[in-house]
Amino acid sequence: MIFSLLDRLRNVTWLWLLVLLFLLIGLSWWLYQDTIWLPPIFHHAWAQADWLSLALKFRERGFDFFHPATHNLLTRDGVTGAAFPLPAYLAAILMAVTHSEAPGLMRLLTLGCSLGGLLALGATVYQAKAGVWRAGLAVLFVFFAPVYGYYQASYLPSVPAFAAALGGYYCFYQSRQLSGLPRAGAWLYGAVAWFTLAAAIRTPFAIPLMASLLHLVALPLRRPPNRGRVLLAYTLSGFFLVSYFLYNEYLTRHYGGSMFLARPLPFQSPAEALSSTQEVARKWGLQLLGSTQWFALVAVALLALGNRPLHAWVRSEWAVHWLLLTGGGLTYYVLMGPQYLDHDYYFIDSLFLPLVLLFAGSLVVMPWPSRRMWQLGGTAASVAVASLWARDTRAVQMERYTVHPNDLGYMTLQNFTGSAQLLDSLGVPRSAHITVLDAYTYNLPLILMKRRGWTVLTTNEENLRASFQEPADLIITQNATFRSDVVSNYPLILERLDSVFSNGRLTLWRPRARPVPVVWEAQTDFESPLDTTVWLNSHSLSTEQAASGQQAYYLKETSTFGLTYSRSVGQASLRNQDRLIVRAKCWLPQGEYKALLVASLEPPGGGPAYYWKALDCRRYQAPAGRWTTVGGAFHFPAPRTPHDLLKVYIVKDGATAILLDDVRLTLVR
Repeated sequence: MIFSLLDRLRNVTWLWLLVLLFLLIGLSWWLYQDTIWLPPIFHHAWAQADWLSLALKFRERGFDFFHPATHNLLTRDGVTGAAFPLPAYLAAILMAVTHSEAPGLMRLLTLGCSLGGLLALGATVYQAKAGVWRAGLAVLFVFFAPVYGYYQASYLPSVPAFAAALGGYYCFYQSRQLSGLPRAGAWLYGAVAWFTLAAAIRTPFAIPLMASLLHLVALPLRRPPNRGRVLLAYTLSGFFLVSYFLYNEYLTRHYGGSMFLARPLPFQSPAEALSSTQEVARKWGLQLLGSTQWFALVAVALLALGNRPLHAWVRSEWAVHWLLLTGGGLTYYVLMGPQYLDHDYYFIDSLFLPLVLLFAGSLVVMPWPSRRMWQLGGTAASVAVASLWARDTRAVQMERYTVHPNDLGYMTLQNFTGSAQLLDSLGVPRSAHITVLDAYTYNLPLILMKRRGWTVLTTNEENLRASFQEPADLIITQNATFRSDVVSNYPLILERLDSVFSNGRLTLWRPRARPVPVVWEAQTDFESPLDTTVWLNSHSLSTEQAASGQQAYYLKETSTFGLTYSRSVGQASLRNQDRLIVRAKCWLPQGEYKALLVASLEPPGGGPAYYWKALDCRRYQAPAGRWTTVGGAFHFPAPRTPHDLLKVYIVKDGATAILLDDVRLTLVR
């Protein structure tokens, strides 16, 4: 009965494609029902938030396609070159039609593009007379690939571009099958249009466009196409792509930069290429395809290879096309290799398509049993294999959407959820410009606040200082990381901010207009001799480790007190309510011990300190093998006499040696 039904479906292409579509919709509900409405979160949330920001701004700015902008004002008015941002633009239209800015609408759009591309793949395999089962298996191979499965319901444009490329291959295959007939030209124009769209959205998809061109003009085809049509189609395609590339270059120059990478980042040496490739294979090998998918790919490829003699493969135009496509993907890998270490979606842009076409083409060529009983066995095996693929990709999706300890992206999402309403309640207008320190992503906090502004992702002193050059109305910090990631790197920032409001997760600050009144500053990197009348216990130096330069201060295992800065209150010009900003870098090994950076006021002849405060160096200890930045502010009471001693020193317990470098003391009033 089942084969009778399949026989009927084979004769009505649209009907079995409709069945396949409903199957994919059902599988999509099973795979994404818990995640489809989530905002950008977890894996590559920063990149996904950038594309969601584009969509939201398209809607807010009157659907100006040629001036894409994000919430981030790092570029002038947020305008940025963004390839050909059609997916984000369509998402903006969908939001306008539904009167909703729900982020899940953009996920649904991406998923819809994916399903359309998968139907094109299934139709291509079916048109190659491979039958319904093999066409469906090729589609499920893509749908259940772990990396593709994660991004086919995301905000990134890689999947829409991939789907457009699959549409291009459907048309290209039809044009080759009908070569010499009147309809071939229309199919060729359709193929070039889809390939061009894919390349415009994501530049690496120029590879199948170029592979198809070489296919038509460089191979000795038995049925060559009309050269005039080929020249016209590909000339128009090239003109469009070059023109839009130059327009993006204009946007980048005119608006002061781009939020998106548009330049190659190749390996710097063969050694780097080898080590990076090994790490990429280890990290992403079973994410690109599951283990059972790799096995299935190798198995069907070997069956297909053995089903035809070698000379048939040598003369096959499609085999040569696949080699061109794979060679292009590998070339792109070399040009962008270091990016693959952290950007798994680059595989969708380059090397995933050759794997998909290898599997689909092998299914077409491999032998398929003619007896009903063997066909039934093959069908059962296919269902079993697809079930294993589904299990593997489901496990990957669950792992990728699992909250891990210290996930800064998830913490940022949690902290800023509801921040738009909070700012509204505090009377902060939607037009206010806000700087977010330690933002983790360029756009996600700004999207959630529904305001524009600037973000600081790397919170070193240079970036934090530079952030005050922006004309922000307010500055927002996350309480969980403010001390460890902001103050410790730039303690003087406390003198440049006035607290406005805190809800326990976020703190709003107003930047001070007046300059910080610095009384004096003392610093050392231990590369030059120190004044031993001020810097006490400074003789112990090490050349084994240094945060900068060649030397660092060494506090031995047997010592408790180390480097000490000591001056009289009169010499230090210390007054009531002065603040001493302290910053230093510590090399702290693992183990059970305490290490404190202390500031005190003491009588000149000895006796207990009447002011004593400490920074716990181990509270924000960096991972093993890295320097820990310690910083903070000490607020002093009124000194008793000008002869009292101001001291700043390092102290520890336990038989552990530690290192100190790049010490800076700044007294502000």
